Amino acid sequence: MKIVWKSLLFILIFVFLFSSPVDAQWNVWNTPAAYWDFEGASGQTSIKDRAGSNDIFLTATSGTPTGIQSVGKVGKDAQFNGTTDYGYAEDSATLSQTASFSVEAWVKFDTISSTNGVIQTVLAKWDETTNIRTYRLIIQTDTTGRAYSQFQISTDGTVGNIKTATGKTQIVAGQWYLLTGYFNATSPGTIYIYVNGVSDGTTSSVGTSIPDTTAKFYLGATKTGASTYTNFLDGSVDEMRLFSGTRTQGSIAYSMERGKPVINMTFDDGSGLQAIDHSPETNRGALINFPTDNSEWIEGINKTYALQFDGSSNYVDLGNKPKLQLGGAMTISTWINPTDLSSDYTIVSQPNTNGYTFKITTAGEMTFGALGGTTVTTSGAGITAGAWQYVTLSYDGSNATFYKDGRLISSPALTLWSVTDGAIFVGKAGSTPQYFKGKIDELMIYPYNRTAFEVYIDRNKGLVNFGNEKSLQPHNAQIACPKGFIHVPGDPLYGTSDFCVMKYEAKCALTSDPTTGIQPAHADACSGESDGDYYGTYKNSGAGCACSSANSKQIVSVASGFPIAYIAQDDGTVNDSKSYCETNGWHLITNAEWMTIARNVERQGANWCDLNGANCGFSPGQSSKYLAAGHNDNVNDPAAGGDGNSAIIASTNDSYACYGTDTGATTCTNAGNQQKRTHALANGEVIWDLAGNVWEWTDNTVLRKDEPECQGEGCVVNWQWSDFAVGSLTSYLLDNGQGASMGYDVIRP
Repeated sequence: MKIVWKSLLFILIFVFLFSSPVDAQWNVWNTPAAYWDFEGASGQTSIKDRAGSNDIFLTATSGTPTGIQSVGKVGKDAQFNGTTDYGYAEDSATLSQTASFSVEAWVKFDTISSTNGVIQTVLAKWDETTNIRTYRLIIQTDTTGRAYSQFQISTDGTVGNIKTATGKTQIVAGQWYLLTGYFNATSPGTIYIYVNGVSDGTTSSVGTSIPDTTAKFYLGATKTGASTYTNFLDGSVDEMRLFSGTRTQGSIAYSMERGKPVINMTFDDGSGLQAIDHSPETNRGALINFPTDNSEWIEGINKTYALQFDGSSNYVDLGNKPKLQLGGAMTISTWINPTDLSSDYTIVSQPNTNGYTFKITTAGEMTFGALGGTTVTTSGAGITAGAWQYVTLSYDGSNATFYKDGRLISSPALTLWSVTDGAIFVGKAGSTPQYFKGKIDELMIYPYNRTAFEVYIDRNKGLVNFGNEKSLQPHNAQIACPKGFIHVPGDPLYGTSDFCVMKYEAKCALTSDPTTGIQPAHADACSGESDGDYYGTYKNSGAGCACSSANSKQIVSVASGFPIAYIAQDDGTVNDSKSYCETNGWHLITNAEWMTIARNVERQGANWCDLNGANCGFSPGQSSKYLAAGHNDNVNDPAAGGDGNSAIIASTNDSYACYGTDTGATTCTNAGNQQKRTHALANGEVIWDLAGNVWEWTDNTVLRKDEPECQGEGCVVNWQWSDFAVGSLTSYLLDNGQGASMGYDVIRP
């Protein structure tokens, strides 16, 4: 053990003694004015304030309160039954904050109502009996049946002067969330709601103070009368704190995983078309337009892998994630090794309307700011070609501070601007992409501005390896799926774990030739056609056509052949969709799995293109851009099996995204009637014909009588087309110019 510690000490001495010092004032966390950790015996109903004397007492409107239980976010927690349980602390000067303050708690909801307006209270110094409202932290269901977090204050205790900041992260049952409400009393006064340490919503001009009311501090319910309560919490609360005074975004982020980055792409995957994020968020980056032979994975800064960018078409798509947006402050740090400086090269961008970009210039400088708007540039950064250097942008909403190799370069003023949410790209910007040319390694993004000391630490830890050097070994996290299937990341919103799904629409093949799908000719019993129309489908109900071993046939997922049609979902026979899947040891895709795929591809910028499927790589919902809608008209290429109203076969080449949709069409060139048939997932996998070509069965049925009721004017909660015109990320619009083909349901969640 002594040898290990001496080695570690030597490394640290080497790093810090043989590098120039960096002066910094650094404080990772504010001291809470009140803190409840909910530790105690199971069933205990008194909660000690570890920072003061504001103890909480758990009680119930009737019966016995649930109290402290054994399994929380950290140790134990307080649990609430959603109908009678609540807690309270007596009014005090600490709890009666009137100027800048914040409250935060880890919360897990056991159930969430889909009824519009339903509230669950996390914490509240809020009494509606005699208009003594001050502040509260809640979730509330909106007209779509989805729940979002809110932080509310009342500037005079009345309902008429309630100010609300609403988050944009959907809250789902069974997940732990760190919810933070923050009131910054600096004129003109702003309230914020943070979810998991990241700013999720804000409302400004709310005033510079709130009243000192006599309301008690409540937990798990809102008081509405002398002895009546409502808006009960059904779930658990843990690690609750109140802070007095202003807070930095870094302090708020520190409460969530001690301020770890929301993106930590080491690029050590070594193979495949995805880059795994090693932050607590475990995001994925889809490698777009990279080679398929793994030649892009090269040696990086520290005897591990890095990613090689060609400067002409490839980039990493991190998708549209709330935590990666510019809400007020952020830090981007990475190692770069540009091949040359013949052009400006984008490092990271969010290219939606007024989105941000961080890039290097032909003069070897660093630039940050709004795409198409105000930017600031260093002077004397000295970025060079053919060498590794560590570049950092730390933005606090007022100044963009640039570092190279951990040393401060400059800190020009840059006023915070409004940025529309969008996808995040590594190595590409927007309509003027400025593709990166060279190597990128160890990318980190933080939702707050890092200090000089923290930047220096980030830089140096990328240079230290513990243990023996080993040859580069790929360790890609892609799940191995059967041939013809692709890996789909699960989604907690739909309760799905990772799964495998067919890459192509199901085809029928001879058991003697399972790699070739059958393409029946005109008038063949297995040809899907009617009244002279040749539909380009395989007629499973035709005489002798059932795709089963009895006919020496089998179900396959291959590019060739016509998709199977004329087949029931589940008619109780051995030749329906469900039975075919079960016979092969699979299951018919569920609605939750279908929606997992649909929402995944919807968030990826690589799937948002010009009308005819070309020039992809834009933020979801961006003006004049469309989510690829697949083959959905009567124009096609006879060489791909097309004949009038027909479906068409696919291609084994994923770059032939518009294959068969027009005469001679392969790659998408924005010509004629081309339509993009492929979608990229967050893990770099490509799926064909999720949209268009033919309809697919799922293993779910929703009867008309079971459709949820609309809870408010204009809401969309039933089965409809989802055509993805501008702004239609969570609802449907009737026409985006491509036809109604990317149809999936928008039933909750």
